[in-house]
Amino acid sequence: MQSKLPTEYIANAARIMYVQHYNETGELLDVDAATHELGQWEDGQYFLRVNFPDGHWWELGFGAEASEVLAAAEASKH
Repeated sequence: MQSKLPTEYIANAARIMYVQHYNETGELLDVDAATHELGQWEDGQYFLRVNFPDGHWWELGFGAEASEVLAAAEASKH
């Protein structure tokens, strides 16, 4: 079984959120103007928080495998 890279989880989640936002509001978000930061939920899973200039934000969760990769990368920095 091949593991997904963290970027694959984020790309899939972002596509879903973008379409969902458009379907619900009819508005297109300015993805190029968005900022982002890495976070971690209480259960240990990592997420990418995407903040848009208009105040909308998303928390895009990484899968368990990708969270393990990120945890290992973070541990090696310390």
